[in-house]
Amino acid sequence: MRNRSQVSLLALVRTELVALGTVRGPWLLVAATVVGTAVPALLHVLDAGTRGAPSIGTSGAMLAVLDTAGNGSRIALLLGVLTLTAEFRHNTVTVLFLHLPRRTRVILAKAVTVALVGAGVGVLDLAVALAVGLPSGAVPWSVLNGDIALHALGQALIYPVYALLGLGVGALLIHQPLGVVLPLAWLLVVEGLVLDLLPHGTDRWGLAGLTAALSYAPDELVLPILVGGLALAGYAVLLLSLGTARVARRDIT
Repeated sequence: MRNRSQVSLLALVRTELVALGTVRGPWLLVAATVVGTAVPALLHVLDAGTRGAPSIGTSGAMLAVLDTAGNGSRIALLLGVLTLTAEFRHNTVTVLFLHLPRRTRVILAKAVTVALVGAGVGVLDLAVALAVGLPSGAVPWSVLNGDIALHALGQALIYPVYALLGLGVGALLIHQPLGVVLPLAWLLVVEGLVLDLLPHGTDRWGLAGLTAALSYAPDELVLPILVGGLALAGYAVLLLSLGTARVARRDIT
């Protein structure tokens, strides 16, 4: 019989996927990302050409609709946070680590799982944005080129990276309410205040700046997409490494 510590990573990932699929929370989060993409995309279409909004058929209207595909990235971050902190909040972590003593492998399996789910949700939200933009003419086939495709792909790739960031935060903080509030507060308020105090150009290396780079925003104030994507992934790996080290040493009895 195979030792519990030797359970394959693939088996662990399958178990995590089943676990996520059998509880209501992740489905509600996915539904929230779809609504958060569809509603703004529809509003951009309905408001096109009014109150200074770009008209249908212009690049401004197209980018406005496509950019809604990235609206759910913060929810992907929350999914990452909840994937681990829920184990501690509901006291299932003790049984989990007694059954699977190799904690680093468990965290790795959770990382692969949230990355896969995040990527899937990112593609889903991109499909929702296109489902609004293509029939309405806001995203005409005739102007879809490599740069636009790269921009759209970058929007979808933000999701798995943010999910990994959330998992790292959850592993570091353990406490679920704190794990939910702190990263959102950082993204929405604190980061901007901190970066305003630092030298000009530093904001390119903040989460908001790196996210803009990954979504292929051609701006001299934004890093190239490859640099931004690698830096954002580096943040995720750093947080995951620190969080995994903490969980590995934590007493769960």
